[in-house]
Amino acid sequence: MLAGSDDALRFVLKGAAANLLDKFVLFACQLTTVGVMAHFWSLDTYGLWLLLIAVATYLTLGEGGFINAASTDIALRIASSDLFAARSSATTAWTMVTLLSLAVTAGALAVASGLEVHDLLDQQHFSLAPAVGLWSLATVQFTFQLALLRGVRRQGIAGLISALVAFSENAAVWMLIVGGGGLQSCLLAQAGVRLGSTVVAALAVAHNAPWAGGLWLEMDGRALRRLMPAALASFIQLLGSAVAIQGPLLVAGWFSGPSVVAMFGVTRTLCRMPLQFCFLLLRASYVELTHALWAHNGMLASTLLRWNLAVVALVSLVSVVGLGVAGPFLAQTLTGHQLNVPHLVFVALCLSSASFSFWQVLTARLFSWNRHCVVSAQYLLISLASVTAAGVILYHWSDHHIYVVCFSSLFADLLLLGFAGLRLRRRSKSEALHPDRHRYAERPEFPSMRSRNG
Repeated sequence: MLAGSDDALRFVLKGAAANLLDKFVLFACQLTTVGVMAHFWSLDTYGLWLLLIAVATYLTLGEGGFINAASTDIALRIASSDLFAARSSATTAWTMVTLLSLAVTAGALAVASGLEVHDLLDQQHFSLAPAVGLWSLATVQFTFQLALLRGVRRQGIAGLISALVAFSENAAVWMLIVGGGGLQSCLLAQAGVRLGSTVVAALAVAHNAPWAGGLWLEMDGRALRRLMPAALASFIQLLGSAVAIQGPLLVAGWFSGPSVVAMFGVTRTLCRMPLQFCFLLLRASYVELTHALWAHNGMLASTLLRWNLAVVALVSLVSVVGLGVAGPFLAQTLTGHQLNVPHLVFVALCLSSASFSFWQVLTARLFSWNRHCVVSAQYLLISLASVTAAGVILYHWSDHHIYVVCFSSLFADLLLLGFAGLRLRRRSKSEALHPDRHRYAERPEFPSMRSRNG
């Protein structure tokens, strides 16, 4: 292994340890939140909560993909020791993220201003739209600061802050629900926690990356042109993720009502929790994989890939067997015997989550190099097709709402995994036939900006 690999693996393991804490806290908080909401709220209210979070998640897409694009680009600039370009990317990306998210949220609030949703949700004096908008704005800013920390190889600090936020915002929600709080107060509490945590994360960025010198509304034309293609690809990927994750909830809510949304939401939450541990190494590996590809360190990149595949395989096997057997009992226990979920639904959603996890590992090299436009477009198209097919089937032919939604998600994730496997196979054959044409990592051509730093 080349020089520097030991340091890279140390960064990966530290980041994985912090992510382990983050996922453990998130796992425990999500389980507790499901139980608290099911006990103090009705299933219809819990389903409406999931629908509101789905809408707020779509609003976070207003950042335009610049968060992920900037994180990877900053890692590339640091690998090339071009700190001025790294600062330019960070400042330009933050300006675009802030302006775009404000514009999208303001537009959504203007559209929602005439909707009398507060009568439906027992909110007598105000609409929920401002709370949803504030939640989305706070989430975007907090996510950007965490992305900067990961871009400067401080995955451990990012994981610790994320774990603290997960516990704090869920604890606030628990106290509000027990005290009789409603949907609007819970949304505002989560938004307040995320805004405060954004300040903490920004201070951590300033301490660990003094070259940033604070983020202001500045725009660099060269940095913007450099970020635009990667931001577009990231936006397509984020849109596909939003469709794949929130789309089934919206389809189920449209055709079946909040009770089916609650059933699907609880089941999928339980199925996705174990698979979240698959990202312990993957999230910590992205930045180090970027550095490895820049240094043409194929041995380190292969090691990271094997580690991630092993983790995904182990967790997938345990989750499919464990939740396939005990999942319905766990869902009944958490919801006070209000839900009766079939075993087959748990098996389908566990296999869906496992397939998506394998897809993320197989495409990690592309995402860590800002070359994921094609796979992101595939993700979006397959997600749209899956959600549309589920809606058409439910509208015309089927009354088995939960089965249709679950198996449409499974089919989409299996199709994604199949495309990724075919692409990897074609690349392997091409490298074997033409080794000189395919170096493991080709550095992108971009002009250095160090001369502008004086």
